[in-house]
Order: sequence, then C-alpha cells, then structure tokens
Amino acid sequence: AGLKLYPFECRQGGKSYKADMTATISYQVEGGAISELSISMGQIPIMVKSSHCHLKGLSASELVSRHEEPSEQGGYFIMNGAERVMRLLILPRRNHIVAIIRKSFSNRGPLFTP
Repeated sequence: AGLKLYPFECRQGGKSYKADMTATISYQVEGGAISELSISMGQIPIMVKSSHCHLKGLSASELVSRHEEPSEQGGYFIMNGAERVMRLLILPRRNHIVAIIRKSFSNRGPLFTP
C-alpha cells in the first residue's frame, strides 16, 4: 500500500474518497484441491469514519492535525470533492403535495396527466 489518502485531501483536490474492492472466490473441481482466485471489482466509496476510513480510531488532536473536526460523526461519502449523504425514504413525506391541479392542464385535454 502507498501513501494514505485522507478525506480533507479529497475535499480540497476534488477527488473521491474510495478504495479498491476485491472479491476472493474459492472453488473446487470434482473433489480436487480447493483453489482461490482474487478478482478486482473496481473501486467503491468509503464512508467517512467507517471501519475502512483512515480517520477511524484517531484522537482529537490527530484529527485536527489532518484538518478534520474532532466532533464530526462521519457517515457520509466524498464524491468529486463534495460531501454526499445517502438517505433511505421508507414513507412518503407528510404534508407534501402529490397531485397538482392547474387550469392550464385542462387546456391539454381530459386524458392529460402531469
């Protein structure tokens, strides 16, 4: 492994904070010896402060020395220098319009749906 890349460097350089992902496949042909094959699966984003993040387990002073906020919880990704959050919406939003009626829609015919 080469030099470690930290989230701050990705934010400043417009890079994505990601790592190589490999899969190890074990197989056996007709009762013979078990063989293993490692295949590169490309790169996958690393969640900041996750178990694979270089910031995991650092003290507050070490985080500050790497230009990170010590009270930051993490849980987001850095893609092309921007912080991104993945949200899972299970229920529709409350008090959110799901149907709109406008006079201009009636001019388009009875079968028009926006």
